[in-house]
Amino acid sequence: MKLSERVRLTPEDRQKIWKTYQAGGTNITDLAERFKVSRPTIYKVIERARKHEFEPRKSTNLRYRNLRYGLKRLAKVERNLEGSC
Repeated sequence: MKLSERVRLTPEDRQKIWKTYQAGGTNITDLAERFKVSRPTIYKVIERARKHEFEPRKSTNLRYRNLRYGLKRLAKVERNLEGSC
């Protein structure tokens, strides 16, 4: 999987953070220092890990992707209708 240059945490790092957090004994600040990211980043990783989202998110949001798919589908249906007339 190709990651963006801006991604600091790989999916494996995110899983390590989650497992370490779940095991207890390590606070957020220590995790942030260990993985060289900010505390808010650790909180986001933990929040997403609760939903089992370890992969980095894509740059386009879900609403835009669904809209783009819908427009492509609509264009295809219109072409089919024009071709059958």
